[in-house]
Amino acid sequence: MKESPRVAIVKDDDIRRRTRKAIETIGGIDKIVDRGSKVFIKPNLVDASPLETGEVVQPETVEVIAQEALNAGASEVIIGDTQTYWKMPNETIS
Repeated sequence: MKESPRVAIVKDDDIRRRTRKAIETIGGIDKIVDRGSKVFIKPNLVDASPLETGEVVQPETVEVIAQEALNAGASEVIIGDTQTYWKMPNETIS
């Protein structure tokens, strides 16, 4: 049977603490990250919208997730994103 998506809603004024609590609420980073694995985080940071809108992920959230992945034993954490406008691949990949 397919596992349901894990979702957490946490209220806290401190973004880092809120992110850690959300990770704990869904069962901990160990449920997602295996020791020695490579982790790719796609944070949706490509928009110029204000952070308060919720359209983009706050950098502190990405930082906490990356650190938690490393603490769980990830061998590497890569943070990457994609452009918000369309271009031919040969124009963007060198």
